Amino acid sequence: MFRKLKAESGCVFNSIDRSDAAATVLHRHGHHTQREVIRFHAEGVPGYGPANPADESTHCRRNDGVAYPHKARLRVWQVGFDVDDDQVDDVKRAAAGLGWHVCQPYHSGSEFHHLNFARRPARWRPLFHVVFHRWPNRNRPKLQQMKHWR
Repeated sequence: MFRKLKAESGCVFNSIDRSDAAATVLHRHGHHTQREVIRFHAEGVPGYGPANPADESTHCRRNDGVAYPHKARLRVWQVGFDVDDDQVDDVKRAAAGLGWHVCQPYHSGSEFHHLNFARRPARWRPLFHVVFHRWPNRNRPKLQQMKHWR
């Protein structure tokens, strides 16, 4: 779903999974876990603002009660992701075009760039999008031939 969003919107993901389990991959690419971000902020390291604790961060598949109505372990598709502030609208528009609903739990401030899926992205919609919007007209199957999809 993230590859599809990137392809459709042209966005750059600055952060997705920041759990301790992702530390090796994060460090390889010059990024940090949620716990490290919190520690750097507490130590006054420039560039690190306040952040939710790891046990309340959607980047760690936990919830602070804002992005989702319950405080619990989140499903994989509920992981929080960050893009550049100027790409937020493009990502939301691309998601809508795919039949997905991406929301901004924090509409302003230092978390403006943070996004979450409001509901599980359906897989059939991107296929529908490709079939009916990307195929050249001469190769596009007629709807009558595709009734078995319903």
